[in-house]
Amino acid sequence: MAGGVRVAGRAGRRCGGRSKPAPSTPASPAQGPALELEIVGPEQAAVGGKAVFVLVVTNAGKTTVRNLLLIDRFDPGLEHAVAASPIEHDVPDLEPGKAHRLVLSFRVTRAGLLSHTVELTGGGQTVVTARASVRAAPAREEKGEEKGEEKKAEPKPVPGSAFPDIPFKEPPKEEEQEKPPDLGPPLVDRPEDLTRLHPEYPVWIDRKGGRVVLMGGVCLRQSPLELFACLRGSKEHESVLSIPTKASFVHAGLLAVGAEPGAPAVFQPKYVPARGTEIEVTLAWKDAKGRRQTARAQDWVRDAKTQKALAYPWVFAGSRIVTNTVTGQVAYQADREGDLICVSNFPAAVLDLPIPSSASNEELMFEAFTEHIPAKGTPVTVLLTPKPAKPDKPPAKSEPPAKTPAPSKADEPKPAPTQPKPEVKPEAKASRSASRSGTPCLTIA
Repeated sequence: MAGGVRVAGRAGRRCGGRSKPAPSTPASPAQGPALELEIVGPEQAAVGGKAVFVLVVTNAGKTTVRNLLLIDRFDPGLEHAVAASPIEHDVPDLEPGKAHRLVLSFRVTRAGLLSHTVELTGGGQTVVTARASVRAAPAREEKGEEKGEEKKAEPKPVPGSAFPDIPFKEPPKEEEQEKPPDLGPPLVDRPEDLTRLHPEYPVWIDRKGGRVVLMGGVCLRQSPLELFACLRGSKEHESVLSIPTKASFVHAGLLAVGAEPGAPAVFQPKYVPARGTEIEVTLAWKDAKGRRQTARAQDWVRDAKTQKALAYPWVFAGSRIVTNTVTGQVAYQADREGDLICVSNFPAAVLDLPIPSSASNEELMFEAFTEHIPAKGTPVTVLLTPKPAKPDKPPAKSEPPAKTPAPSKADEPKPAPTQPKPEVKPEAKASRSASRSGTPCLTIA
């Protein structure tokens, strides 16, 4: 990142913000895995603007490292789009020499030197820590404070709101506000059938059509992919579409139209693919001449080996509910990670492919199908339609049992001959009375 700051750290060492990577030595086996954490970000930013940092975790050791977690603690002047400090990110399993890249975007709300500290933990222990800082220039209204203008009150959380952890803020002045692209109305045949799930987010359900409708924009046309669609402000560097909504609203919409969530992919102890209701993803947009165009989402994704369009469907994995180990806050993980429609397997995926697909940068299987994707910034309507479950195969018809022929009279069993009754001798009477003394009581002739 030109004109920025690069901070590096290795396992067993804490690093502070510097203009160059901090010198360190590789960790010995006794110190744990040889992991490197690097933060690249801007040195300066403006209040009301964005500060984007890139985190890179590299396995410099000789064994695969699993169960890693990134914890990011940032100053109040840095505001994350979906969560308050600290935020957590799962790191996929890292094979020797592999790296994981994560982009964090913050809105700058306060002037001064603002820092965030990133800890890489494994097994509940801190493995490596790095820290980066950005100097925010004063906002225009703060400059006027020297002239005696009234200072604005610090924004506070809204009691009883649906998202109490995210403070309510007055919108910045028009010249400072970052305006989202004008996505326009969704391109559907009967917009009157749509029910909007949130007044601020472009997500609807169409009960008659049995589908969820989203609005997004093209953010990337030529690059390896980990996602097809991400939440706005999360992973636009590796996703074709950016959707300005919350993943939990999409999840709720899919439930409302009959989809059943399964589970994200699992890699340990053995691989289990993502599962859930199959979801058909279709797209609608207008070309340069204003004509409506449609396509399957698979046609915008290309297999890096075969150079053909994606041949697999998406399934409703459903992400998962996670708890912040520091604050105890419970959250829908895809809301934090941005993993809406994935082509690499992620534990936070709402929709994922039911096949093994690595998230390692060196092993990405798919890329943007540039020739099929319209210009960057083009508004796109995304239609998510659950496909009916395939009926089970009917049981094989059994042959009727063979009829048993009625028995003939010659086959009928003959009655057994009558046995003569035993004759009781007269002395049996005496034997009966003698039985009281334990003598055998009856004699059969």
